Parts: sequence; structure tokens; C-alpha cells
Amino acid sequence: KTTIDLMRGSMVHPNLDFVLVTIANEKIAAASGPEVVLVDGEDQFRSRLQLLDIDSGQGLRTVEFNDCEELSITRGKPWFSADGSVLGVPLHATDCAPDPNWIGFALIDTSTWSEIARWDFGAATMTQDMTMLLVDNFGGPAEIWSFPALELERTLDVDGGFGFRSISPDGRIVAVSGGIEDLRPSFWDVETGLLLSRAESYEGFAGGIDFLPGGLVSLVSSENDGVWDPVTGKLLVSLARSFSIDGSISADGRLKATATPGVGVELWDI
Repeated sequence: KTTIDLMRGSMVHPNLDFVLVTIANEKIAAASGPEVVLVDGEDQFRSRLQLLDIDSGQGLRTVEFNDCEELSITRGKPWFSADGSVLGVPLHATDCAPDPNWIGFALIDTSTWSEIARWDFGAATMTQDMTMLLVDNFGGPAEIWSFPALELERTLDVDGGFGFRSISPDGRIVAVSGGIEDLRPSFWDVETGLLLSRAESYEGFAGGIDFLPGGLVSLVSSENDGVWDPVTGKLLVSLARSFSIDGSISADGRLKATATPGVGVELWDI
């Protein structure tokens, strides 16, 4: 296990409200905040987006969002394209913006750290081929949109609460980390809108949910981490308990990245 410190900088209070992490192609993207920094004798809130190298743990790029700026990172999870070349970053407007209710996302080229495009559209995650978006309506129905045309394909009335959501690489299954009526993660058929299964042998609050190649689902929680079959809901592999609030497993299944406020990002050799 390797711990990568996210607390570098001029931070005063180390208790971050959220740390969200995703991993692909030897890179980790971590969104964290808000941290409290002292500016001209006054506390200001700052969120941070970092691109990290897996081997060295060193930061490749860092973008900081201050509360006096018009944009900041949402508590939505960043996501990579399948090859790690594109990073999707959920954003929201601050009280300083002309429209403080705006939400959207930007696509960033991870090699140049330049912005490819930005949409006035809140998105939770994307299929790895970048043809479909799973839109999170903050506890409401899940929406499937085509990309980049941004046309609504269908709506899924999932029991999602405010948990994380993910869509399978082939766009056929939506996974929800926890619901209101049942706290167990659930798996839904995109075409029919029907519940396929709920995760068996699962405990605690789910902090991260990701699809692996082949359609299996990895879950990271406060009690037990593992890999599940979304069609049957059966636990296939138990992983070391990480006590984290979010996590992601690399596409080759070798590494697990977990994120915890006050700790940072931890890399686990599966």
C-alpha cells in the first residue's frame, strides 16, 4: 500500500469534506475540497483537482478553485476515457458567478491539460468509448444521454438516493452505490429500466462503484470492498478493507485507489 498526500500547500484545516478519485492508464485524478486557506488574514474555501502519477505519486498537474472565483469542482466524481487521454470534470458555479445555479462539465486533454470542450450539463459518468453519458439528477431518476450529440435516450427510475452511479462500458447496465429504500448497491438494465440485482454480502456505506473490463463491478465501502456480478448480485472476490469514502480499480485489475479525507489517496496492490 502506498499513500499519496493530498494535503500539500497552504492549507490550514486538514478535514476535507470530500475526496473523489478515479484511476486509468497509470494516472490518478483526485478531486478534493473544500480546504480552508488563510488569505489576507481571512479564511477562504478552496477545492483542488490533481492529476497524479501512479508510479511516483507525484503531482503532474494541479488546478485550484477558490470561493471567490466563478467556477469550482462539484462533489461529482471525475472520470477518464478508456485510454486515460481525456478527463471529465464535473463543475458548478459559485455565488460569485452571474448564474450561481449553473452546473456542467468539462473535458480535459490529460497530456496538455488543455480544455477540449465544456457543456452546460451535469454528468455523473461516461461509457469508456465516450458515446453515452449517465446523468445524475442528485437523487432523482438517472438519465442516459448520447454523446457528443447530447440527446436524451431514456430515463431510469432507480432507487439511487444520493449515492454514486456508474454505467457499464457497453452502456447496458447502470450501477448505483446505495438507495433510500435499500442501502445495498443495485444494478439496473438500461434497455428495460428493470432492477437486475442488489449486491449480496454487502455491508456499510458504498463510497465508490466502478465497472471492470468484462462487466463486473468493483465496490469500495466503509465495511467491505470487493468485486460483484451485477447480473446475479453475487460477491465474487473480497478485497482488503480500506475504510475509505471513494475508490476506483484500474482497468487491468492490479491496483485499487481509495480516497479518504484527512488521509489522501492510497494505492493498494490487489
